[in-house]
Amino acid sequence: MKQILSALTAVTMLFSTASSVLIPTPPKHIVCVDAGHGGNDPGAMNGDITEAEETLDIATRLKSILEEHNYSVVMTRTNNNITLSNSDRADICNKNHADIAIAIHLNSNPNETLDYTQGLYGTSTPYKDKKFAETLHESLAKDLNIQSVDDTDFGDNFMQKANMPATLQETVFISNSTEYDELTDGTGNRQQQIAQALFDGINTWFSQQKK
Repeated sequence: MKQILSALTAVTMLFSTASSVLIPTPPKHIVCVDAGHGGNDPGAMNGDITEAEETLDIATRLKSILEEHNYSVVMTRTNNNITLSNSDRADICNKNHADIAIAIHLNSNPNETLDYTQGLYGTSTPYKDKKFAETLHESLAKDLNIQSVDDTDFGDNFMQKANMPATLQETVFISNSTEYDELTDGTGNRQQQIAQALFDGINTWFSQQKK
């Protein structure tokens, strides 16, 4: 009887010890986030802000949201001192075996009332990029409550050289007076909204791949 009790005690201790061991959950997917422009290329400018600064802000916020939801994130740049070609950006995504790649940009036009969101995909790679571009584009239009234009073929070698589904999203117009006011109000709300909209699109994309 004592031997049986001892054996039961040992088994109980074994399961108790095992249940206290936390096994880390592997990342869902690897997302390559590219903040457009940077270094000696400021991109579009309006007043005292540049596209390079704003895209990095949005990209950093998107990275935080993704990591909070257990995604693994690769950033093509983490500061505004780095100058990258489109080939450099694609190489970073490829070498890190990303599942998807997103280039974040802000649009610009001399007409400061013009404002819409636009999703772009590679001219020679629509078979891998178009649906992905459309998914993020639709999420931006819906979440930001902003006009959208049809996704457009774009001969940009970032998407063409990326091995994974890739898109360049012209999120909002930095030249638009209302967007400028929101981007520079000091709260970061607009940047956060854009990052959240991109995240929602990413989640939608991966949920669609399971069907």
